[in-house]
Amino acid sequence: MARRGLDELAGLTEDDAEAFLRRLTLRAQSRLRSSGARSVRSSLRQLFRFLRAAGIVAPAPVSVAADGFPGLLDEYLTFLRHHRGLREATLYAHRRWGREFLQHLAVRLPRADFSALTVPLIDEFVRPRIRSAGRGTQSQVMQAVRGLLRHLHRSGRVADDLVRFVQGPRRYSLASVPTALSVDEVHRLLTCVDRASPLGRRNYAILLLLAVYGLRAREVVDLRLDDLDWRAGRVRVRRSKSSRELVLPLTAAVGRALVAYLRRGRPRTAHRELFVRHCAPYTPFRKSSAVYQVVRHALDHADIAVARRGPHVLRHTVATQLVRHGFSLKVVGDLLGHQHPDSTLPYTKLAIEDLREVALEVPESGR
Repeated sequence: MARRGLDELAGLTEDDAEAFLRRLTLRAQSRLRSSGARSVRSSLRQLFRFLRAAGIVAPAPVSVAADGFPGLLDEYLTFLRHHRGLREATLYAHRRWGREFLQHLAVRLPRADFSALTVPLIDEFVRPRIRSAGRGTQSQVMQAVRGLLRHLHRSGRVADDLVRFVQGPRRYSLASVPTALSVDEVHRLLTCVDRASPLGRRNYAILLLLAVYGLRAREVVDLRLDDLDWRAGRVRVRRSKSSRELVLPLTAAVGRALVAYLRRGRPRTAHRELFVRHCAPYTPFRKSSAVYQVVRHALDHADIAVARRGPHVLRHTVATQLVRHGFSLKVVGDLLGHQHPDSTLPYTKLAIEDLREVALEVPESGR
């Protein structure tokens, strides 16, 4: 604060917090993981809520996008939802980066006149956000910006189609290799959970569902008590991307973990969601980030170093093990809820031992 010339907290803004986080990330470099940066940012948000509630910091500024372009973002998201059939998990990125893009334009376009929209103005928003971001974030930013520009042209707000001028980094299909754990690491991850506590029983049940069925984080959050058929030994899962239902056999290990959680772990609440928070008022999980926190905490506690530290690392592990045990890609794709066969192909890259068995021997040259 001293470096920014702030003698009192009243002058503190989110821009100061973001500048502090950027300096902290650069200084820590590899010692500060992306999850650590998210944790710091979350703590700063809570600090600002407290300071504003106490009247120490000025209230948050009103979003300029809401004043400059009323209803435009909702109109675009409604189009994506009803005409393109996108699910909420996919709409999240369009909503996040679309809101930031419209805020950027609202400040720079006089009288919200889209006729003054130019390519340099778009580049001014895109370039800083993709310069240091990963490929996944780069793709999200580009898709949101290109989608909004396409919607502006389609609705007649912009005469020229500016999408062709927005080119991001090239991404190649099937170029990435999924991150997966070994069988020993999965066992270590599960055994490190303290199942003597109610919170530990809940987290163990969540981790077991991820490790056995390869569920997405949102699918775990959406599980309800009515989805468990104890007599038939089945669990019903609603796919977060396709909204289709999949009935899976309730394995003995998962059943025991769920019974232990429901009998001696889950707080008394009227909510029908399976997993709830263990802090009053015991509400259900609202976002998938709660499942991410459970996985990250377990990985840290088990001292497992892995590049991807979210629930998808267990999903990748399930798919890889199924491929190694000879299950067809169609079966693996159906279990994971893939709608396109290409979504399952990357897991074949991780079957390294199988590739070694079919590799041809190279004869050594005689001397």
